Amino acid sequence: MKAQWEKAARGNGGRIYPCGDETDSNRMNNNETGIGITSPVGCFPSGESPYGVMYLAGNVDEWCHDDMREYTRMKW
Repeated sequence: MKAQWEKAARGNGGRIYPCGDETDSNRMNNNETGIGITSPVGCFPSGESPYGVMYLAGNVDEWCHDDMREYTRMKW
């Protein structure tokens, strides 16, 4: 599952976060926002991934369970 999540979040460009290579408190709920609690869906519409997927970073962390071995990057 990690490979699929990473593809949806990062796209083809290898960005670090769905919204780019830097954290941006205008695009995700993180420590920099100062909110201090989870935020409702729809608060950060500009934080989408290259594929238009929302809420893959910030707010409540999602954990993908898979084994700890290296995976081969798939060619999409």
